[in-house]
Amino acid sequence: DSPAGLEHLNRKIVSDIDDLFVILDPSSKSLKHIARIKDITHQIGIRYGHLYLVGNYNFDRDTEEYLKSTGEAYLGKIEYDADAQEYNLAGKSLLELPENSPAFSSIRGILSRVDGMVEG
Repeated sequence: DSPAGLEHLNRKIVSDIDDLFVILDPSSKSLKHIARIKDITHQIGIRYGHLYLVGNYNFDRDTEEYLKSTGEAYLGKIEYDADAQEYNLAGKSLLELPENSPAFSSIRGILSRVDGMVEG
């Protein structure tokens, strides 16, 4: 886990990453991050096994289609969840969300797709 943005890559805090998950919002800046991440990791010698793209809850179907066309592994989006917002505001851990919450369910689906890619 790291803060939003690319500074942690520029500083080469790590040099070998198994799985790099990029959580994106539907903005041109966010979409440019995909190419920038690939450039930075190549330029400064960071190796990663997999680059996975995940859309946040604001993504619409057209933007999801764009992500699928990037050639990178698009895993889906994290669904909007009012409880997740409330937990954040209250300082509660998101790990306490009920299993039937939309965010929890969508993340479980995303992780199962990763498992399927790794096993297959």
